[in-house]
Amino acid sequence: MKKVIVLLSLLSLFLITGCTNLNTLSIDKIIETVIKKDNKLKNVNFEGYSYYVPKGLKFLNKKEYNAYLSDFNNNHYYIYVDVVSKHSKIKHKYKVNKDAYYSKAIKNKNKFGYLEINEYKDNCFIEAMYNYMKVEAYVNKDNLNDALTNIGMML
Repeated sequence: MKKVIVLLSLLSLFLITGCTNLNTLSIDKIIETVIKKDNKLKNVNFEGYSYYVPKGLKFLNKKEYNAYLSDFNNNHYYIYVDVVSKHSKIKHKYKVNKDAYYSKAIKNKNKFGYLEINEYKDNCFIEAMYNYMKVEAYVNKDNLNDALTNIGMML
């Protein structure tokens, strides 16, 4: 009986502390939690470049270094891999856009990127670049955190 109580206590402790509800997090916390995490998961490999596409996203079109995806909320994501800059080891710079809804440079070890979000009525245009991969998405503002989580996992 003691083993069952200890096991249930450990399981409930894991469930309480082991999961994060990304829908309630701020954009900065999503970046910290998802984009800056060294994710070794990869489930897509084409044209010599690998990345991870989260469950729930499906490819609508894929050609060379570009891909067009959608999710179950009918949000669309455009992915572009900048192989020329990667091959030439070009260092990108980003100037924070003070007029944007959100604008921030992202640095993690030797990787660089940025996230810029602009509002258009009830929608947001997301432009994210990290480690020579760029994702753009036009999403409903209610789906912003879900979209940022998907983008972060891809980047």
